[in-house]
Amino acid sequence: MLNQNIIDILWTYGDPISNQNWTKALEFQSEIQVIAAKNHPLLQHQKKASFSHLENSTFIFTEVNCSYRRHFERALQSAGISYHVFLEIGNTEIIKKFVESGLCLSILPEFSFQKELELDSLAVISMSDFSLSMDSQIFFHKDKLPTSAMLAFLDQLKTLL
Repeated sequence: MLNQNIIDILWTYGDPISNQNWTKALEFQSEIQVIAAKNHPLLQHQKKASFSHLENSTFIFTEVNCSYRRHFERALQSAGISYHVFLEIGNTEIIKKFVESGLCLSILPEFSFQKELELDSLAVISMSDFSLSMDSQIFFHKDKLPTSAMLAFLDQLKTLL
């Protein structure tokens, strides 16, 4: 879609990629974290949780093809942990609201819930047996002159990150 000028900016997660037709505007690493409501029982007594503590937990996840979700689910399955998927949705704001309500847990890139950490409405469940960092890259087409909106978007990202 970037090559066909359908989209202006491409944001990727996963293994680093390169394309001679693209200009890399930004690159950063993002930790993927298990998140919970601030009063979740796993946060009350544990410094670090393990997969066994997540047994039979309910999750709200991003879409099935999401790279960090796939890594996390594979790790749960390898550990033999049963879990429930309450909802699959591509909207991070909705995911955070459901987690804040205490109905479920989720996993998200750390940068996507910084405001909620500052507001003390979400918390990270530190895991002793799971760690995942994903490469994020943001591209635009090398032949496309960045618009003021694209530049403002990239500036906001740099400020947030």
